[in-house]
Amino acid sequence: MTVSGVTASAVSALTANAARVAAVADNVANVGTVGFKATQVRTTTVVTRQGAGGGFAAGGVRTVALEQSNVDLAGEFANLVQARVAYGAAVAVLRTADETFRALIDIRT
Repeated sequence: MTVSGVTASAVSALTANAARVAAVADNVANVGTVGFKATQVRTTTVVTRQGAGGGFAAGGVRTVALEQSNVDLAGEFANLVQARVAYGAAVAVLRTADETFRALIDIRT
């Protein structure tokens, strides 16, 4: 897996978790709105098969929005915590990729 592939996967994860946080914010803001249907964003990993080598390339994170019947504040808080942890992990991956790029540049100069 290339460093650019890792970076693309991490950015995909950041985008997916931003969607999760946005859904939580919308659900909490509308908790008292009559007829409001809560939205839950589910994330799944995407792994792509490379060509003739048979290996796998970095994929990313796919999001799917599901409509729910009501807003559960405890569940929304749990979703927010999960998104925060996943967001932090993606940021750590980006920092590591940045350090790797910098080390490669230092080796070449």
